[in-house]
Amino acid sequence: MMNPRTRLQPHHFLLYLFPGLQLTILPAVCASPPEYVLSGQARALSEKVLATTPAGEISALDVAMFNSMSSPLFRTVPIDMLLEPETLRAEIYKNDIKEVILDIVVMDSLARPMDSTPDLDRLRAMTYGAAQAVWVESVIQPDVVVHLADIHRYYLAHPELFLQRREATVRYIFIEVRDTSKPGRRRQAREKLEKIAREIRLNEVKFEEAALQYSDAESASGGGVIPPFLNGTYFQQFEDAAFHLDQPGQISPVFPGPGGYYLIQQVSTSPPRNVAIEVVSGEIRRNLTREHVRHFYAHRLGRIREETVVHDRSSMWEYTSFAAPIAEFESRILSRKMFHKLYGNMISADYTVNRAAVIRQVGGWIEGEMIISELAEQGLDSHPWIERAHELASIRLRATDVLVDSISPDHYESEQAAIRTLEEHSEFREYLRRCRLASIRLEIAVFDQLPEPEKKSMQAQMDNYADQVRSGRLPGFPDPLDLGDWIDRIRTGSVGIKPGFEELDDTRKTGITEGLHVTFDDLGWVDLLPGGSLRDVIGERQIGDIVGPKIHSPASVSSMLFYLIIDAEPIPYEDISREPLLLQTLALNAEIDLQVASERDRILGESAIRTYF
Repeated sequence: MMNPRTRLQPHHFLLYLFPGLQLTILPAVCASPPEYVLSGQARALSEKVLATTPAGEISALDVAMFNSMSSPLFRTVPIDMLLEPETLRAEIYKNDIKEVILDIVVMDSLARPMDSTPDLDRLRAMTYGAAQAVWVESVIQPDVVVHLADIHRYYLAHPELFLQRREATVRYIFIEVRDTSKPGRRRQAREKLEKIAREIRLNEVKFEEAALQYSDAESASGGGVIPPFLNGTYFQQFEDAAFHLDQPGQISPVFPGPGGYYLIQQVSTSPPRNVAIEVVSGEIRRNLTREHVRHFYAHRLGRIREETVVHDRSSMWEYTSFAAPIAEFESRILSRKMFHKLYGNMISADYTVNRAAVIRQVGGWIEGEMIISELAEQGLDSHPWIERAHELASIRLRATDVLVDSISPDHYESEQAAIRTLEEHSEFREYLRRCRLASIRLEIAVFDQLPEPEKKSMQAQMDNYADQVRSGRLPGFPDPLDLGDWIDRIRTGSVGIKPGFEELDDTRKTGITEGLHVTFDDLGWVDLLPGGSLRDVIGERQIGDIVGPKIHSPASVSSMLFYLIIDAEPIPYEDISREPLLLQTLALNAEIDLQVASERDRILGESAIRTYF
């Protein structure tokens, strides 16, 4: 039996099934450039070596590019964290980066038997991000200048970031909630930490000794102490506890947070103080540079459109023949046939078109072609970053071909063969889940006529509420609700889905109603299959996890939608046997998944990867 923690799921890299039961080999290429492009830090990323592997040295830029070539393998890791992963306090970010490094090594190993060169159009489309990075760093960024006066104006315009900041040094104990699929695990973790807290208060054990013995955090080896930090550094509940302790040695109540439960002891605090502009000028300069790059990027793309021949017929996508062009840039043509080859079929099972996806993909193709053309004029189309992106894309595509060609059709070609294959691979079947979901929607009015400081204050409160939800609490009413405890009670049948409250309105001093509105709805049981939108969002999350938010911000209101996983169970393959193509594709994915997992375990067993963080 393979280790489920080391298993790569097929939607990570290969054969992705859209809702209309059609195969897509190449993941979507978004029209919006990835963050590593617009950050203006691609050069620094390329110089930062993260690991030495059998596939060679892996740089931070390799990780960013490889991740952008697929559905993201990790959450949105800030670029600064890729540049300084050794300073990461959150172990989850380190693990996410290591996952991408391992994926590169596994794909490279699998790709080695394939000597042929993948289709050049597919390679070209997968390397648009690298071309965008070269364009930003070589063409746009040299024109971006941030003056000292700009830094001063930004500093004075954001007092909430730099003025009257407090500093604290604390120790903390973290008890992780493991295997949340089993009822009561959250309660057990909380009770364990509350018992430790009682022993500390009764002087039966010192805080640092308890941290060393029980804490699941990296800081345990140092007695739980972490470096001094300013308010605004950690999640809201952690800081609420840290800055409300009155004196050194005092400990907080046990409280929930990301991944489990926390207990804090104050070591020292300092009175509120202003952060000197000299300390934060570098950070401000980076923020302003990023904003200027975004502005120049959009401006120059618009100018190229005006000066060249560009045709975008994406709105007529379903009415064109396979040979007809749906987009043109100078002599380059994107036909509907080529679109299918690059991005898959956009017609769903009920014959409707995913127009938003079509427009996004066509826009991304046009943007990528415009930038590559600009680079060719300046002799930059063979830049080392683009060559490296070609290499990484080739690895991914050749590995795909090797895996698909290595599996006999006898394992998936018919409905009966597919069922037999799935019966043999119970590990893969566990990946097909039916989840009971609840949705939590936070809405807050942000009216256009409000002064900018009011809007920012209201958005800050929205972010505060969102942080509470992410850490497992529903805010207010009048006391926060611990969602982990509430889920345990739902699963044991002692309470219903509704937590007993609907909304909270807070009238501000200006007389304008802030209008925070919280709704909590039971979405019932949802099948999570490859290609579904919820599959993309929820992935392999466990019971009790809070997923989100999906943010929607029209002019007059901001809202955040979270999904809360209440329960989960495997989907019997019999339930999907009425859709033969889906069944056959799942069987093929199962075989591929096990091959990748086997190669992954082999590489991990050889300890062939050395990371430098």
